[in-house]
Formats: sequence, structure tokens, C-alpha cells
Amino acid sequence: MADLAFAHNAGMQDGTRQNDYMGFIHKYMATVVMLGALRPLHALLPYLPKTADIEAHRQRGLALLSSRLKLGKTRKDLFTHLLDADATFTSEQLYSNSSMIIIAGTDTTSSTMTQLFRALALNPQIQKKMQCEIDEFCAEGKHISVESTKGFGYINAVISESLRLFNPVPGGIYAATPPSGLTIPAFGEKGNETFVPGNVQVMIPHLALMTDPRYFPKGDEFIPERWTGEWNAGVLDRRAYIPFGYGVHSCVGKQLALNEMRLAVASIVKEWDIVLGEQYDEKVWKYGIKDYHTVKVGELWAKFVPRKV
Repeated sequence: MADLAFAHNAGMQDGTRQNDYMGFIHKYMATVVMLGALRPLHALLPYLPKTADIEAHRQRGLALLSSRLKLGKTRKDLFTHLLDADATFTSEQLYSNSSMIIIAGTDTTSSTMTQLFRALALNPQIQKKMQCEIDEFCAEGKHISVESTKGFGYINAVISESLRLFNPVPGGIYAATPPSGLTIPAFGEKGNETFVPGNVQVMIPHLALMTDPRYFPKGDEFIPERWTGEWNAGVLDRRAYIPFGYGVHSCVGKQLALNEMRLAVASIVKEWDIVLGEQYDEKVWKYGIKDYHTVKVGELWAKFVPRKV
């Protein structure tokens, strides 16, 4: 995300890794989420004293922002759209957006892919099915790219199922009812509506919605075939599938995240078999998953074994 938003090389490819901001985010995310749910206390956040690491994080963010703004619109990336906005953003608004890009664009994709790789290690038949699709594609002399992966039916089904079951924002996001209030009909029933008063914040947890058996039979199970048409009853109502939110407030990075996941997953599965490591412990893994608004996963003990094709 440092490159895609700020034209900055964070050293993630060459091993030098400049990702101190992720350690900071993981450290404070739990506190911020708790206060965010307690709206009166949340209003006090700007007035709390800043610790040294909070100030260091802010300065890192401001340095990234300042460096990117010097390039203006000469570079086409995520910030180009912010600079092209009809409304002129203040410096503080640009900084807020840059912080959101760092959080939403980094941890979300990596946590989802980590859980995806675990699912493949636990389900080798799914992994083999993906590899067959890739092998057939490459046997025709074609190459894996962002564009070509859009046509991989089964691999995209695996990614859709991962975003459903391992959504990086399982708690969902807040929405506000209109001033006049909102009447919500009951699922499959008539005359049993619920009225929510106006100007009330509501939230539907994504994980609860996208594992509800009324919409996704066997909702707690990892079944990519529900997206390929091989199991017609696998998705009973696609409106319940909202891994990136919905409407005008849906995730602006949706296509970027899909491109990243398609290309990375296809490239890795083409060359490697993913298996669990000797130190993997299911109980330790599950207790290591924390919902800090965005999911924080623990260590995944897994191995990438070169394929024997």
C-alpha cells in the first residue's frame, strides 16, 4: 500500500521491511474499537495526551503524505483520486484518508489470504482443483496476470468463499437511519416488521449475516462450489453477500483487493502445495484470531512445498 498510495518503497519485496506502522496499529486497535463503540468516550479521544509512539506514528504518516503530495497528479495511484475530488480536502482530511488507506489496504488483504491458505491446507482436494484449473490454462501457452485471473472460475470461487467466511471486517460498519426512521421487514415473513427510530446508529455484523443458513446453507463450512453453480442451493440470497459493504459506502479498494488476491493466490498455488506445519495447533490458531474491527490473525504454521507436476 505504501507504493500504491504514497509512491514509497517500504522494502516488503527486498526484505528490508519498513512496517512499523502495522505494529502500532495492532497495539492500539483494540482500544480504539472499544472506545468507538462507546460514543461519548470516543469524543474524548482528541483530548487525551499523546504518547511518544502515537506521535511517532503520526509523524510517519505525515512524512508519507508530504512526500506524495509533492508529486501532485503526475503519478496515477490511489491518491490521484483524492486530489481529483470535486471538493478540496483539507490537510487534516487528507491525513485521515491516508491513515485509512494504510489500515484498510494492508491488514485486511493479508489476514484474509492467511486464512485462505489455512483453508487450502485443510482441504487438499480444493487445492488440487485449483491447480488443475491453472495447469489447463498454462498448458495453452497463456500466462497468469491480473486480467487473466478474472476468468478463473474456481479460483475466484475460492476467493469469494474466503471473503464470505474469513471476512477481514467481521463486525461490519455502522450505518445511520434517516431522520424519519426506517422500517425493516422480517426475513420471509409479512406483517412482522421492526421500526428503528431516526438518527440511530445500527450495525449488522458481516460474519453473522454471511454465515446465516437462511442465505448460505452450511454457512460455517468452506465450500467454494456454492459459487460455481455446482451446488445450486449454496447461495439462497446474494444480497446477503457484502464482503466489501454495499451501496455508496462500499469499499473503494474492492477491485484492488480482488486483483491482489487473484494474482497472488493463483501464482502461489501454481508453484506450491500448501500444507500445515508440524507446530500447527488448531486451538492455538483459533484463539489467536482477534476482532479489532479489522481481523488480526496469529502465526500460521504452514509450509509451501514445491509441486511435483
